[in-house]
Amino acid sequence: MFQRNYKIVLASCVGLALAACGGPPSSPTSDAASTDAAALTLPVSLNEMMVGPVDEATYALFDVGNAVRNNTQLPSTDAEWREVRDNALQMIAMGKILQIPGTGPVDAQWTAAPSWKAWSERLSAVGLEMLQLARERNTVAFIDAGDQLLAACEGCHREFKPEIPTMNTYRRSSFPTPGEQ
Repeated sequence: MFQRNYKIVLASCVGLALAACGGPPSSPTSDAASTDAAALTLPVSLNEMMVGPVDEATYALFDVGNAVRNNTQLPSTDAEWREVRDNALQMIAMGKILQIPGTGPVDAQWTAAPSWKAWSERLSAVGLEMLQLARERNTVAFIDAGDQLLAACEGCHREFKPEIPTMNTYRRSSFPTPGEQ
C-alpha cells in the first residue's frame, strides 16, 4: 500500500510541477504571485483527488484509531509506523493541493470559496497533528484526531457535496460501474 500511496503523491507533485511550469512567463511589471496562482490548475478533477489519494490516506489514518477502539491490530513495526507517517504527510499535502482548481465542472467555483480553503487547511492541520502522533506512536490520541478528520470531511461535504457523490469515480474496483448504479 505504501508504494501505491507514494506513487499517487509523486504523480500529484509531478502534475503540480508541470502545471506550474505551463503558460507564458510573467512580465516584470505584473504581480508574479497572483499570475502564477491564477495559472495553476491540476490536470485532474478535485473529485478524483479526493476519491484517490485523500480517501486512501484517510482510511489508513482512521485504521489506527479504529484499531484502538476495537482492540485490534495496531501498527507495531517501524515499517508500519512509517506507512502511518506517510499517510499523514499525504493528508498534509492534499489539504494544500485541494486548494488548486482541477478539471472538474465545479472545481473553480469550489476553490474560489473561502470556506473551501478553510476546510482544506483543516485537512492539512489534522494531518500535521497525526504526523506528530505517528512520530510519538501515540495510538490512543488517534481516536480524537480521527474524529477531527471525520468532522472536517463531513463539514466540507455538507457544504459542497451534500449527497456525497463520487461523480462516478470509485476508490475500489468492487464498487459498481456507472451503469450499475
